[in-house]
Amino acid sequence: MDPSELASIRGENNMVNLTIDGKSVSVPENTTILEAARQVDIHIPTLCWLEKISTTGACRVCAVEIEGVDRPMTACNTPVKEGINVTTQSEKLAKTRKQIMELILVNHPLDCPVCDAGGECDLQDICYDLDVVRQEFQADDVNPATINHWPLIQQVPNRCILCEKCVKVCHELIGADALFVNDKGDRAFIDKKVENCTYCGNCVAVCPTGTMISKPFKFKARPWTLRKIPSVCTYCPSQCQIDLNVLNNKVLRVTSNDEGTTNKGTLCVGGFFGYGYINHKKRLSTPTVGQNPASWDKAFDRVVSEIERIKQESGSAAIAGFSSPRLTNEENYLFQKLFRVAIGSNNIDSEARFGALRSLQALDNGLGLHGSSNRLAAIGRADAVLVFAANPTAEAPAVDWQIQDAVRRSSGKLVIANMRTIHLTQFAESQLNYKPGSEVALASGLGRLLLDRNYLDEDDLTRTVANLEELKADLAAVDLDKVVEETGLSLGALEQAADIIGQAEKVVVIFGSDIFKSALGIEKSAAVANLAILSGALRSEGGIFPLDEKGNTQGLL
Repeated sequence: MDPSELASIRGENNMVNLTIDGKSVSVPENTTILEAARQVDIHIPTLCWLEKISTTGACRVCAVEIEGVDRPMTACNTPVKEGINVTTQSEKLAKTRKQIMELILVNHPLDCPVCDAGGECDLQDICYDLDVVRQEFQADDVNPATINHWPLIQQVPNRCILCEKCVKVCHELIGADALFVNDKGDRAFIDKKVENCTYCGNCVAVCPTGTMISKPFKFKARPWTLRKIPSVCTYCPSQCQIDLNVLNNKVLRVTSNDEGTTNKGTLCVGGFFGYGYINHKKRLSTPTVGQNPASWDKAFDRVVSEIERIKQESGSAAIAGFSSPRLTNEENYLFQKLFRVAIGSNNIDSEARFGALRSLQALDNGLGLHGSSNRLAAIGRADAVLVFAANPTAEAPAVDWQIQDAVRRSSGKLVIANMRTIHLTQFAESQLNYKPGSEVALASGLGRLLLDRNYLDEDDLTRTVANLEELKADLAAVDLDKVVEETGLSLGALEQAADIIGQAEKVVVIFGSDIFKSALGIEKSAAVANLAILSGALRSEGGIFPLDEKGNTQGLL
């Protein structure tokens, strides 16, 4: 991340000047020496540092010298100071780093030939760079045995260097808190609360050694033999950027880069492990005619002849097509062109008609929107997030991660309105577990409270709402006692939620399939849209985000 972005996130404007290896650099205060060095392309070795999580300072390999300080300092968690002079390469530092690596390698197994991390192991690379060719230290091997009972992931404790990247990713980014450091001293190892694990695979992705291993990928290939094909995950609307790792025309694993991707390398269980269907033996790899394998020419001839027969017998209107929200825009465009132009039928449908279409129609009618009103990153910068009848963890994990950015790594507050307890409930400032079917009453009640408690931005609403007085009159007519009865919520709970939303400058409203696919879906979506207007969510730094669990519903429609 660029230091100016870090400054913006931290709310800092003061700049600090320093010198690193003779190069002058100016960075925002509280920037670390490592971040400052990266700005001027100075490489400092690291094992435990990862840009997307907080610093740990566990490995000590990033040690640097600061003029006037009598001992080396870790660059990853030492903030810059005005006028300091930093040295990143010296004979003393080389010796220090080499000894650190030798200590890290005590009892580390020499099983690189059979380790799945071989060829992309950070530990190997740093040993090579620092010329660590022998072991000067010895200690009793007290590592636990290999942990093999976890689903999908194997843990090999004697390869672990306790960098804690996996623990921090699990806690800070995913919010699962499944991984933790068990025991202490040289007996410490990474353990797991299996019941908390979401099996997202991010612990495997960030591990700098071969400690965390993907069981489906184990012993399948050496990393350097794989061909990486850039792609996009279509499991959900997050559309995470991925690389398909292919060998002999088979996808053997899925990875994602931290740099240059919208998801910053983070994936969910579907994105990381959900590729098995591609190679499955029951997947059709060739056309069939009459349940028998056939050539493409024969299959096309059969399709065309049947279409022509039906058109002659019953007319083109007798032919219908059913498309998929998992297809790309281009594929769906060609599909409808095939039916409308080539076949002459407008009978095209999809599952979206039973869910997302109704809600998007309500947004179009009420707000002139055909989807979300802002970019995904706006969620992570919000002061208040209302998640209404949605489960982002299941429907769009990248939205979940952005919500956690807002409410766990920043000072935003979360309001969860749902019939059930969801993963994000644990981070909520306000929890509204309403009765099924009472979504319209709940949205109306929150709107009435925003009016009663003087949270409406009259100037903004006057500019954006044509019938503001009519809207206010409708709100004033909402019976809060009836709202309490219909929703099963207390007035105090509703007031707390309204205060969080009303006091926020940047508001985000997220709603999902519990509204999309329910009875009265259009009315419920319209009620949420009205609430978004009243809360100020449609201002430039807020947003309303309808979530559908399929990859490209919006493109399909």
